[in-house]
Amino acid sequence: MNSIPLALAGSLSWGISDFIGGHASKRRSTLAVLTLSRPVGLAVVSLVALITSSSHFDGRTLLGMLSGPAAFTALYALYRALAIGPMGVVSPIAAVGAVVPVLWGAMIGQSLSGLTYLALAGTLVGVMLASASEGLDGQRPGRRVLAWSFFCMVMFGVCMILLAEAGRYHPVEAVVISRATEVILILILGAFSWKSLRENLRPPFGVVPFAGVLDTSAMLLFTYASAHGSLGVAAVLSSLYPVVTVLIARVVLHERLGRVQQAGAVLTLVCVALVAFSASR
Repeated sequence: MNSIPLALAGSLSWGISDFIGGHASKRRSTLAVLTLSRPVGLAVVSLVALITSSSHFDGRTLLGMLSGPAAFTALYALYRALAIGPMGVVSPIAAVGAVVPVLWGAMIGQSLSGLTYLALAGTLVGVMLASASEGLDGQRPGRRVLAWSFFCMVMFGVCMILLAEAGRYHPVEAVVISRATEVILILILGAFSWKSLRENLRPPFGVVPFAGVLDTSAMLLFTYASAHGSLGVAAVLSSLYPVVTVLIARVVLHERLGRVQQAGAVLTLVCVALVAFSASR
């Protein structure tokens, strides 16, 4: 099984899901968006598990329990950032989370080429340009936008590592456990803030629940890709989703960026692709 098409398909699913969730977070609370979408994703992956008779749970698979909270915090931070900041800045920063699994691979003995190190440095430069430059309105992304974006970046990378390890042999089971843990966490938080949450759960829901289906599909595709190929390559290719998010934001929201921000976003995405290319050689 070729892992590259799987990772790219996961990137497409994540890109659409992030746009739906981020845009919905401008009108509803972030917790409400997660409440409306993540249980739907759990239902879908549970159905997949039943159809494929996937019931292989062991110690490694249970690592998915840790990836659940990591996925929740990464998505919460991402939706918060997308709700208050431009998608063309937030998404490329979040994509750098793919560097975390690559560095993890280097720490456990996977060698990196000179081109990989150069591309990693380029991603950092791109992030600084995209996040610190002035936009067309003369305003820079606020500190809260950058804080949420960078926090998402780190947690997204951690989630990828845990999910890849959990699903090395049984990808479907790992995603089921990860999503179930995430949904339990959402329900607990929702119980503590039910009064305010209830106001944000009123219909119409639009396509918000579909974001959970897409996000869960992306998790499955990434887990399969990492199980059948390099973790670093799967992580980086799956993290090209900002291309999709930015293009949709451009077409639907007519979101524009300053030239320096555009250059920073493009440089970030190009360097992320270079990491994948160099890691696959």
